[in-house]
Amino acid sequence: MNLQPTEYTALVLIRTEEFNQWISQANKKAGVDEGTHYPGDYGTYLVKNIITQKDVENFVAENFRALFENELGQWHDAAFWPDELTLDLFYQWFTVKVNREVFLA
Repeated sequence: MNLQPTEYTALVLIRTEEFNQWISQANKKAGVDEGTHYPGDYGTYLVKNIITQKDVENFVAENFRALFENELGQWHDAAFWPDELTLDLFYQWFTVKVNREVFLA
């Protein structure tokens, strides 16, 4: 196997307990079985030109809404989402893990 480094950084959105509580409440309202919750299955985004922690913070600040909507949309449609998707709520619901060593296998 020839592993090749990439120019991407992986941003992994780890769901917090607050997010998990939302999933449980939304699932109950939607009549969805709780068994559809996968605690270790996190959204991972490959992003170029992310080098420093400040780059990560800037990227999230500029793109949190799209990230938030994508994450929520994996579980329920917008009818179940919070009324306002703010940067503060994003950071309450997700921890952003950064992995700069991304290889193509």
